[in-house]
Amino acid sequence: MIKKLIQGKGSLVNKANHFRTVPSFYFTIQLADMSNLVAEEGFTEISGLSMSFETEPVTGGGMQDKQYILPKGISFTNLVLKRPLMIPKSIMANWCETTIQGGMVGIKPKDLTIKLLHPLTGLASATWLVTKAYPVKYEILGFNAEENSLAYEQIELAYQCFKHKLDMGSFTANTTAAFI
Repeated sequence: MIKKLIQGKGSLVNKANHFRTVPSFYFTIQLADMSNLVAEEGFTEISGLSMSFETEPVTGGGMQDKQYILPKGISFTNLVLKRPLMIPKSIMANWCETTIQGGMVGIKPKDLTIKLLHPLTGLASATWLVTKAYPVKYEILGFNAEENSLAYEQIELAYQCFKHKLDMGSFTANTTAAFI
């Protein structure tokens, strides 16, 4: 089954348009501050790369039976990052605590780069550039004495916008041939 999918006979490849699906389990996050110092952080889960058009309903010119939906602007959901608790604290965890405890004067936005990597080559298949992110919530998730599990931390970031960049270079026929 895997061999068929990789050779382009299954759902991973649409030969006419050359669309390819990308596994979501192999990714990295790079954190850059305004002086362009970069730190790479590992997380087990990322969610919140989402944008939507805000709209406003307007009733038109005295006619109560007609309504127009007008665009207002774009909104972005908060980015949520989750991973096992790191000891000692990571650069990102320190930044979160410092920012939140510092209040409005402690906010120092940073740019993030999220890269979804090809499982064989490790090259970026897709990249999202998240602009001017800052922490709005830092949480140590609950402890449970009845479970044998890791302690987790969760970081929630507000951000100005994100841009998606697709890198098809990691999806050439040569790299998929390594599976076969």
